[in-house]
Amino acid sequence: MGLLITSPEAVNQSLMHEHGHHSGHDHKIDMDHPILALIMAILSIAVKDGLFWITKRAGEKEGSGLMIANAWHHRADAISSFVALIGEDPFLV
Repeated sequence: MGLLITSPEAVNQSLMHEHGHHSGHDHKIDMDHPILALIMAILSIAVKDGLFWITKRAGEKEGSGLMIANAWHHRADAISSFVALIGEDPFLV
């Protein structure tokens, strides 16, 4: 099995051999619909920030430092997603 020490090319070749054919799909970002991608990125940021507020309030109510720390993790995710959105979207620069 040696997948842990096998090169990515060998793993890809092995997967294609097991399937017998290439299914015709890929896992690249669909840039044929940039507005949809922009909307989904903004929605994702909003959800992550909403999770921050919900988790933070619950942590404060329960007196749970772990929940408050998890809330700040959601906030960090939202901020990093926002930075990535600004860095990748030519319409916003």
